[in-house]
Amino acid sequence: MFYSLPSVRWQMNIRQLKQFISIAQTGNISRSAKNQNISQPALTRSIQNLEHCFGVELIERKANGVFLTIYGQHFLDYARNMVNDAQRAKREISAMHSGERGTLSIGVGPVFSAGFLSTTLDRLLAKGPHVEVRLVEGFVENLCSDLRAGKLDAVLSLFPDSFDTSDLCFSGLCEVESVLAASANHHLANVTNVSKKQLATSNWVIADQKSVTSLYREFLDSVDTHTKVHHIRANSMRLIKNLVQESNYLTILPRILIEPELAAGSMVVIDGRMKPWVSVGGIASRSGGFQAAVLKDFIGIIKEEFSFTRDRLALAESTFIPST
Repeated sequence: MFYSLPSVRWQMNIRQLKQFISIAQTGNISRSAKNQNISQPALTRSIQNLEHCFGVELIERKANGVFLTIYGQHFLDYARNMVNDAQRAKREISAMHSGERGTLSIGVGPVFSAGFLSTTLDRLLAKGPHVEVRLVEGFVENLCSDLRAGKLDAVLSLFPDSFDTSDLCFSGLCEVESVLAASANHHLANVTNVSKKQLATSNWVIADQKSVTSLYREFLDSVDTHTKVHHIRANSMRLIKNLVQESNYLTILPRILIEPELAAGSMVVIDGRMKPWVSVGGIASRSGGFQAAVLKDFIGIIKEEFSFTRDRLALAESTFIPST
């Protein structure tokens, strides 16, 4: 019996494939029907429908049993692979749904240290041993740009008041104060009530972010001075700290980032006349649409690690030590 390929209506399902594999293993229609919990006529029709898909006979009945044709022999490996792939896909999707498996790309601001993240990730990976995590360090503006573009799943960072998160799903976790800082050897280090003019005529190194640049420009515009000063923009907090410690620069940094240097006496907070600057430490993800279970778990763990207060970090600073 042969079939014309042009008239084939392609219909195939996993159950048919399992039935075909069973026949190949047993060489017996009756035994295969029993194994597959189906009647013998129904099994025969199922295999005939499968043969219609290819337009050829896959099995051949003989007096001593049922055998695969050359087409059936060739198709057998494909059938086994398709069944195995379908079963593996079912297991993996089930694991993804439960949060045991998945991939997660997280953008991390410099305040959120490796020490803090290791605790969070340990909890996440204990629940999902097959979760793959990718961490990308950077400033909030660049990270959120990648988040909106779909390159990241979430951003854990400081968010200045001026930063627009209206199109994101955002949760505030803590408030972090930024301070005016300099090397302990800076000429303003021991000066009390530093004037705006003294600050404006000093050299600066600042984070290469619009929010920080705007704050700096706003400050300069408020001071009537024409003195030539230098300012450097850098895209690394570590580089900014090194420049401040080794050169005669002022900067604006989250206080928690320089606590070790303040304690060691290598950096100081300048008693300047700039307005207080407080950022919200938080986590942002894309709003609307599907959110994978592993991302929900990560956000849930992060929220458990923090409580949002107005004046302080809920975690002890010893838990929140920045990388150097």
